[in-house]
Formats: sequence, C-alpha cells, structure tokens
Amino acid sequence: MLMFRPTIALQAYGVHVALIIAMIAPAVLLAMAQVDVCSAKLQAMFADAI
Repeated sequence: MLMFRPTIALQAYGVHVALIIAMIAPAVLLAMAQVDVCSAKLQAMFADAI
C-alpha cells in the first residue's frame, strides 16, 4: 500500500495542474488578444495624430 500512495498523489497533482492550466490558458489567450487589439487601436490613433 505504501508504494502506491506516492503515485496516486502524483497523478492527483498532475490532474490538478492540468485543470488549472486548462482554466488559465483561455484567459491568458483572451488577455493577449485584447492587448493586441488595444495596441493596434493605439497605433492607429498615433498614426492619425502624426
């Protein structure tokens, strides 16, 4: 029994990490997309100002 516990703990830890990454990844991608849109808008505004 003692030999199986570390592997179970590692599997559970891996599942938690995978879930956290799956939850964070879309938010990070959305944030990056929003930053790209904002930078594009800023560049367009500066181009108009110049």
